[in-house]
Amino acid sequence: VYTENASVRRRVCMAFVQLVRHLPDKLEPHLGGLVAYMLSATAARDPVDQGLALEACEFWIAYVDSACLPPEHLHPVMKDLLGVLLERMMYQDDDDDVIEAESAALVTPSGSAGAGVQAD
Repeated sequence: VYTENASVRRRVCMAFVQLVRHLPDKLEPHLGGLVAYMLSATAARDPVDQGLALEACEFWIAYVDSACLPPEHLHPVMKDLLGVLLERMMYQDDDDDVIEAESAALVTPSGSAGAGVQAD
């Protein structure tokens, strides 16, 4: 499904999310194409409709929450999907403090006498 109209694409994403939630068995034979489409919609940077990528992200949540859909279908696109999700991640103004704290915690050597001290 491809159209230049972002509003239509957003509604298509919304429909796929509902299908994943309520009729996942009907989608299973088409997951290869569906996953590729949703990946492209997630990566979309449409200035006209900012909601397209957000609606597409709902698909990934619904997919992971579904007990009926095999996670193996995501393996071929996992690297691209993670890259797109990390690139599209949005932060609040106060998130900078959280990010700095998490970075410091990751850099701190575990099991050292100076635990909690940031390593340079």
